[in-house]
Amino acid sequence: ATVSTSGITKRQAVAQLKRGACQISFRKEDGTTRTMLATLNKNDIPYALETTIGGSNRGVVVVWDIDSYGWRSFRIGRLRKLTPNS
Repeated sequence: ATVSTSGITKRQAVAQLKRGACQISFRKEDGTTRTMLATLNKNDIPYALETTIGGSNRGVVVVWDIDSYGWRSFRIGRLRKLTPNS
């Protein structure tokens, strides 16, 4: 089930992403929409590439993009959809 992103906090998004992979969609700075399969579950992130899970910048969520095999970030206020991958 899609998690409502209306008023979702960074803490809530990070908690969901730590449970496992999620399809997320957000509005980029240029106004376009980006969709990705992302996670913060340590079992899904290559050990050598682990970083501070969730990031430390207020309002910015750092996630592991599974398909692109790299770290990406988005502003929590631009999140449009977060759907756990089942």
